Amino acid sequence: MNDILTIINELGINKQFMPYIYILLLIAILYKPLMSFKHDIKRTRINKLKEAYDFNEHDENTKKYFKYSLSEEYFKLVTGLSFSFGQQEKLIELYLKNKAPVAFHHYKRVAEYFKFDDDQNIVSIKIPKFAQIIGYCQAILGFYLLGDFFLVLFNFSDVLKALNTFNGVLIVTGIGMLLGIISFCGSICILNPYFIYKSSVHVNKQIGSADFTCFYHWALYKREFTFEKEFTLRNKKFNLPKKFRNKKFNPPMILMRLIVFYIPIPVAGFFLAYFQTTSA
Repeated sequence: MNDILTIINELGINKQFMPYIYILLLIAILYKPLMSFKHDIKRTRINKLKEAYDFNEHDENTKKYFKYSLSEEYFKLVTGLSFSFGQQEKLIELYLKNKAPVAFHHYKRVAEYFKFDDDQNIVSIKIPKFAQIIGYCQAILGFYLLGDFFLVLFNFSDVLKALNTFNGVLIVTGIGMLLGIISFCGSICILNPYFIYKSSVHVNKQIGSADFTCFYHWALYKREFTFEKEFTLRNKKFNLPKKFRNKKFNPPMILMRLIVFYIPIPVAGFFLAYFQTTSA
């Protein structure tokens, strides 16, 4: 631990950032013991429920309560999802439908958006508008972090010139680790909303619903006319690759996707990164 603190102090980092670095270091050190402690609490509760369930002097209703509670705790321990006994039965039934074509991690990814009807069946998934806005902002944050990553890379030669030989290796190592963390976090921020969207579509398909799960799904799905094996441009015929044949396209919807999703999100993220650099 002392060696780590010595290396951090030798990096010459601005003192204003030191408390944040120490907090992150403390979280990294305590994460494993805390998770182990949390797991022990869950196992203790399961053991107590199992002991109570194995006791034979309970009446039938009490025995049934311990059985359902034990099932819920085991389900939560294995999957990380917290549902009632009836809801988890319906979830497993949906998962196994048609020989389980949808991987279980898709259900876990959209579990917070599950809604159940009176018979405890999962209804069509719709991502709330607020969650969609959060995903939009998260993607912008991801491109902002990637923008910082590329800006540091482009100016890395200037950073190397400013280093002295004494602590240069440590600083370069620290910068490399920081860049790796920034690029990883940026990629996660960009991909996470998309993964949630894809999982919601897969789960809805398994439910048997064709409803749109979010605005992105609606914009992506709207199509109207079809390109056949060839198309004409300025009186010249061009053959289309097989994967594009008989595909339906709607130019206004394609334009809307560009205007609403594919252009403003990266532009906003990169602009924020550039603005931060120029104003610093």
